[in-house]
Amino acid sequence: MADSQIEIRRIETDEGFLSLKGAWNAVLAASPAESFFLRWEWLYRWWQAYKREDRGLMILLAYKGEDLVGIGPFYVTSRIEAGVDASRGLFFLGTCAEALISEYMDMISKAGYEEEVVEAVFRYISENDMADTIALHKIPSSSSTISMLEGLAKGAGLGFEERRSECPYIPLQADWSSFMEGLSPSMRSKLRAGRRRLAGHADAFIRSTTDPGELEDDFREFKRLHQKRWEALNKPGSFSGGSFEGFLRSVSEVMLKDGFLRLSFLSVAGRNIAALYNIIYKGRVYFFQAGLDASFDRGLAPGLLLHANAIEEAIGAGLKEYDFLLMGKTDDYKKRWTQVSRGLSDIEIYRPGIIRRILTVKGAAKARIGRYLNGIGLHKGS
Repeated sequence: MADSQIEIRRIETDEGFLSLKGAWNAVLAASPAESFFLRWEWLYRWWQAYKREDRGLMILLAYKGEDLVGIGPFYVTSRIEAGVDASRGLFFLGTCAEALISEYMDMISKAGYEEEVVEAVFRYISENDMADTIALHKIPSSSSTISMLEGLAKGAGLGFEERRSECPYIPLQADWSSFMEGLSPSMRSKLRAGRRRLAGHADAFIRSTTDPGELEDDFREFKRLHQKRWEALNKPGSFSGGSFEGFLRSVSEVMLKDGFLRLSFLSVAGRNIAALYNIIYKGRVYFFQAGLDASFDRGLAPGLLLHANAIEEAIGAGLKEYDFLLMGKTDDYKKRWTQVSRGLSDIEIYRPGIIRRILTVKGAAKARIGRYLNGIGLHKGS
């Protein structure tokens, strides 16, 4: 499809980004790529938390006449995201090496305009010499954006690489009994035993944050439980430093108000022993973060019980999917819940003349990300 009628306008200021809220979410709602992690509220607050001197906002708006039909949600940087000085890069908002907290990323296009928007955005980036590398992470592997960009890149004589990872998810059944029957015998046995054991604690209960007035204390408790779990493994945890806490605290306020946040706690004898931070959006539950006090009754499996409760609630609410998000190295437990997964792709487009520098930076980035995720697991079911 030709893009001759598409005009690209760029937004490079926080004020411009702030003004886009209504228009952004309207285009997203009309896009096949719609996901929670592409919402304006998420990405705007991510930018406020993670912007820095060597990062510049670069949102590309695709107009047909005066109709906004697509958005390229980008920022640019003077270096590849690994602390290694290399070249100018273009990335999705919501993604960077120190905080891989956004998934199901993509260009945002109204249905029917995908090809026009991708071609127009790619051409604009190329003609304006905006980047030496384009590194777009966590795109659904089924997205047509990937094949379109591959064709455009190779047609322009540029290098193209794709790497895939997986996200396990549960297609939810019509009722809890049907879901249980779909689990392995060992998983059913473990879950039933855990629930019986929990029932032995007369003062045990599960609650969720519903009142905005409770959020500050509950967020602090969630942070404590998350850190406690990782400190037990002699690792720092997601909240040990950096911008993550400020970002998540800020976006949680909006999410709770809009009904997207499900922050749950398992309490026994007045003591919170586990927490689950889930996102509910468009019929799906995204498991984003967790916390655990492993010193309490190790045989209870409180994390498993909280997941089971969340899944049962989702089935009761008629939701269609429970998504565990990206599968990390320490996330084998996710495969005990489900054998179904979908792919996520990281793609890189680069000038062949800088391939050696790109490979050097890629190696450093991979090592840095691996160390970071092994250390704190910024969400990854942690």
